[in-house]
Amino acid sequence: MGLVFIILLLPVTNKIIPFIWSAGLKGAVTETPNANFTLDSWFSGTYQEKKEKYWNTHIGFYPDFIRINNQIDFSCFGLLHAKDVIEGEAHYFYERAYIESYIGKDRLADSVILMDCKRIKWIQDSLTSRGKKFLFVIGTNKADYFPEYIPGKYKVAIPKSRNYHRYLRYFDFLAISYIDFNAYFMRQKGKTTYPLITKFNTHWSSYGASIVSDSIIRYLNLKYYDQRLIQPVISYTESKTYNSHDQEAFEPLNLIIGSPAKEITAWPQYAYPKNKNTVMPKAIFLADSYFWEIYDQKVMESVFSDLQFWYYNREFWGKDHRLLGDSQKNPELGDDYLKEADVVVLIATEFHLNCLTDDFIKKIKKVYKLR
Repeated sequence: MGLVFIILLLPVTNKIIPFIWSAGLKGAVTETPNANFTLDSWFSGTYQEKKEKYWNTHIGFYPDFIRINNQIDFSCFGLLHAKDVIEGEAHYFYERAYIESYIGKDRLADSVILMDCKRIKWIQDSLTSRGKKFLFVIGTNKADYFPEYIPGKYKVAIPKSRNYHRYLRYFDFLAISYIDFNAYFMRQKGKTTYPLITKFNTHWSSYGASIVSDSIIRYLNLKYYDQRLIQPVISYTESKTYNSHDQEAFEPLNLIIGSPAKEITAWPQYAYPKNKNTVMPKAIFLADSYFWEIYDQKVMESVFSDLQFWYYNREFWGKDHRLLGDSQKNPELGDDYLKEADVVVLIATEFHLNCLTDDFIKKIKKVYKLR
């Protein structure tokens, strides 16, 4: 009986006097705030309610209890405790939205897609008329790249023309400058030394991101800069273990046991040769989450003299992972830099293709005083 009592006291004791350290949880973990005591909150009961929620998530060994629970659910019942993550066959993990785009569940009206493409064309024309270089980059869809491992319940008839196909058609019709990495990766499947997308990441792999970075710079070099941009020289360190990015869909499961599969991956290293004709313009990358790994590798901030990463046109980031601010709290953010920037690159995957234009158009009109 005494032993049981001691075991029950351990979590509280470890919270008050920490003697065993528990690794934190990974992924989108919402921090529960502590309760501030006031007489009003005490008599209304809100203090007790908030305090209980705080203690439930801050008790000693709380992360370990979560990992034990998650491991049991995963190992015994195949349940995943990570938002919108789905396990396919042979331990291939997907994000639900990518599969839904692949099977056409998020299908938009043709008129909506045409209107959005016209907005992208307007952005391109407005920027190029002011001497800026423009490029739209389409990210990959893991469901396109690995359709054979999609869970059985999603293996339905694939529409011949989904959002992705119709965007491409209008991009070509309107002469929008773009690179389609979704199609490129599919053409390269099985031909690369290392995986362009791993089993456990939903974006391009670290290796794949290096291919994308190199291709974007080459495109800008050939089309706009007459080979005067720095063209990185890339080498790779082979690895039998995943870095955090290459298992981004697995780590948020918060399990005890490591990933159930291994792949030979590669981590890129860059050299940046310059010559007397080298130019280093300023750039804006307005992008969804597909730019994060490129940004983390810091290749673009070594090629451009300055850059800003406008994450969904909300969070604005500068060089060296410096958060510049939130555009919803500070609408003037980025206005001056838009005037100075030489290159503007928009990056989005299929189900975000229509998410980047409206706010950016408003900013362009405001900065250049357009109607």
